[in-house]
Amino acid sequence: MNSTESTITRPEPRAVCALVVGIVALVLAKYDLGSALAVIALGLGIWAVVRIRRSRGRLVGTGIAVAGIISACIAIGYLVTQLTVVYLLGLLLHSPYTVSETQFGHNQKLYVEAGYSPNVMGIEAVGFADVASGTPGQLQLTGPVSWTCQGYFWSHEFVSQNDFRNLPVFEVGNTQTLGFSGPTGRYTVRLTIPSLNASVARTFDAGPMTKDPQGWPAPAGCVSTPT
Repeated sequence: MNSTESTITRPEPRAVCALVVGIVALVLAKYDLGSALAVIALGLGIWAVVRIRRSRGRLVGTGIAVAGIISACIAIGYLVTQLTVVYLLGLLLHSPYTVSETQFGHNQKLYVEAGYSPNVMGIEAVGFADVASGTPGQLQLTGPVSWTCQGYFWSHEFVSQNDFRNLPVFEVGNTQTLGFSGPTGRYTVRLTIPSLNASVARTFDAGPMTKDPQGWPAPAGCVSTPT
């Protein structure tokens, strides 16, 4: 009696593990653990497929392994999408202004926040100081065009915990954020408290602004000074 030799097959356990871990990674995709599990599921799935192909029919479960790989890729794709969105929002919402600070007196601080904003196509500046409300100050913008602004530091509403913007803000008239326009070039904003011999400055490059000199009026409360 002739007997035929049959091949005994068994499932590849790594394929099952890949699918289970991949599904868990999908469920936890919005957490860091989900990302780590997705990488593990991807590795298990690829490993399982390689072993199945090399088993010459003794191992089965390619479909399960592929399902685990797909689940892992979806979870990883979710992470990549999250990071991309956060990065793009960071670019969109990133403040074009930078802050310079100095210390004076009895560990008091003076801040100037200034820069060129492509959104408004102009220069904006605002200052804060650890001084008594009503302290006089002066803000100067120097560059291709220059202005000098006399004003006072006034207390204002609470901003947020441990934020230097809680300090009295420099105002010219009733304006806190001073806006300037002029030719493209390098500008310096300097904020000074003459009575306390305190001064801080910020230098930056300004991009395209209006080319019409008639569009460069001095901000209210500021006077044009020779460059």
